Amino acid sequence: MTHRRLVLAERPCWAACMANTAKIRPFEEYIEAEPGFSAVVISGGIAEGAYVVKAIGAQHALETVEVGEDQRGPFAVVKECDVPFSREFRLRLEADQDETSLDVFIPADGDVGTSRRAKRAFTVWFNSIGCKDGKSACIGGVENSKPVPVN
Repeated sequence: MTHRRLVLAERPCWAACMANTAKIRPFEEYIEAEPGFSAVVISGGIAEGAYVVKAIGAQHALETVEVGEDQRGPFAVVKECDVPFSREFRLRLEADQDETSLDVFIPADGDVGTSRRAKRAFTVWFNSIGCKDGKSACIGGVENSKPVPVN
């Protein structure tokens, strides 16, 4: 199974965009967290020729290379990026030939810009044709928490 990954993270002082692109389709996903933490609604859609990601009360238009429609519906081809998203979060799209993921996360103390050691992370996966292919959540950081499977 292949996936594509897009990330929201705590905002450090830098932003960089990479050259890889990913085909992703509109989606809306409700990701429930553990007790004591609020759930997150993450969505992505095409508006005025750009792919727009919305979550945690913020939105960001990704650098969009192409917008189109095929037998599976509308899609956008977007550039891989790592940019500020809101006061605390970052938006990161990581893509390669086979996978892309969308992560919403707050890094663990001292780990700016990495979702691998997140205090709180939500992920939406996309397959190689841009369709949503799964989701997961992790609360409390790698040291004291494991991913919470969600359907």
